[in-house]
Amino acid sequence: MSYYDWPKIIESKSDDDLLSIFKNRHSEPFDKIDAVIIELRKRNLLSDNDEKLIEKPNTYDVILEANKVKDTRPNNNRSRITQIFILLVLLFNIISLLSAIMQYNLIKAFQNGAYITNEMLSGNDLRQKIIGIVSSAVFISSGIIFIFWFRRAYYNLHQRFADCKYDEGWAAGGWFVPVISLYYPYQIMKELWVKSSQIITKRKGEDMKKSNLTLLISWWTLWLVVNFLSNIILKSIFKENTISNLITTTELDIISSILDIPLAIITFIIIKKLSEKEEILYREEKNEAGI
Repeated sequence: MSYYDWPKIIESKSDDDLLSIFKNRHSEPFDKIDAVIIELRKRNLLSDNDEKLIEKPNTYDVILEANKVKDTRPNNNRSRITQIFILLVLLFNIISLLSAIMQYNLIKAFQNGAYITNEMLSGNDLRQKIIGIVSSAVFISSGIIFIFWFRRAYYNLHQRFADCKYDEGWAAGGWFVPVISLYYPYQIMKELWVKSSQIITKRKGEDMKKSNLTLLISWWTLWLVVNFLSNIILKSIFKENTISNLITTTELDIISSILDIPLAIITFIIIKKLSEKEEILYREEKNEAGI
């Protein structure tokens, strides 16, 4: 399935088609019905009774909202745990950066003829190994927890929209399939961001507004760049163990660690904002359903 530009599609519909869609609106996605209502108002085709139905849900609407609340699943705990692990990732990104800078200074000193003891070299290697192991463990754990949260969020979006772009399983699988992993996760995150905002805007009685995607674009750009650098660093580890190669690898590690810091911060912000949207929707749906 794909995104639909409902406002443009709806503009081409006849009056009878629009009224038919409005009449059967309970089986249609929210964003389509929003566009229909806006167009009907432009054409002055909505009666006073129709306006009242829009402003105040009828019995069928209440049942529908109750079913939505029942079908959606709590995601608050997963969100909180994910945010904690992202903060841990941020902490170890800073530690890794400092450690890489220390290694770089040590190598440059050795290259410039400074006296470096075996203990200093062994201590540097041990520190780097420990930080690398712990950082990897934290990163892998945070990735697993993030995917659990991400899939649950997309599942809940499926309960609210009939035309979600992907099957909910892609919220997890999309991270691991070659090529697809370059854009599926971003598209799903974008859909979560945009459609959650649309529902909240609709409930406030406002016309749909275009969502600001700057944060998401920054997040995904950083993610791709960091992963590209990580692949280069991984390959360089298996190259000949020379001073020149070690310096290059350490420089790339420093650059990657620097980029990891804003990536972790932006990821934390995105999770927090989406979780707030989820909580708003869940709370309002409960109230409207009388639960």
